[in-house]
Amino acid sequence: MMKRVLIDWLAEHKMLVGDTVLISEMVVDSWSGRVDVAVVNGFLHAYEVKSAADSLVRLPNQLVRMRRMFDQVTVVCAPTHLNSARALLPKDIGIMTVDSEAPQQLAQRRRAKVMPVSDQDALISFIRRADLEAMLMQAGIEYDQTSFVDEIRSLARRVAIRDVRRFALQSLKVRYADRWLWLQQNLLGRA
Repeated sequence: MMKRVLIDWLAEHKMLVGDTVLISEMVVDSWSGRVDVAVVNGFLHAYEVKSAADSLVRLPNQLVRMRRMFDQVTVVCAPTHLNSARALLPKDIGIMTVDSEAPQQLAQRRRAKVMPVSDQDALISFIRRADLEAMLMQAGIEYDQTSFVDEIRSLARRVAIRDVRRFALQSLKVRYADRWLWLQQNLLGRA
């Protein structure tokens, strides 16, 4: 329910326009983690949802991963977690609350700051092999097509981070476009 309220809020506030893609339950970091909601446009924004029934115990470790892999991170929590979240979260992490008694009301308590991803390996991890190969070809970097993906990723580190970022954003948008279209049609009632 909280995730649906968040998605509706993002749509209402025109944060899901143009070629923006929303990804629900995005697997990250070689399947070692999951982001509740990710929004990919010119930035990578992760939203972690914590209901009143959830604990905040794992949140610090989740945030370490998210801050390494996303430009912006926002925690969407029940009001019961607000004081703990404010005390626990670094100032660059956004905070939103959804009240279970008035679920349509989402309040932005603190706006997330943009902290561009500087970990090139994190950006590379978002790019599928075929896109990595295209990026290497565009950069004029030779590779062996029989190479393992780890070797391709290693070569990708030679590409300027701004180009890796551009490929990562485009790769995610293309990979999740069909899922996002399905969500728009079935969840948001848009075509």
